[in-house]
Amino acid sequence: TLAIAVSKPQMCIMGAAFAKVVEEELTVLIEIVETHPSLKS
Repeated sequence: TLAIAVSKPQMCIMGAAFAKVVEEELTVLIEIVETHPSLKS
């Protein structure tokens, strides 16, 4: 992970890819919660 942190362009690419994955995961989780009312707090 330290080698990635040294290269800023690489870090930006990794960060963008990570953010995209997180966004997709959150979208799926939201859909699951909305389709299962019992999971709503």
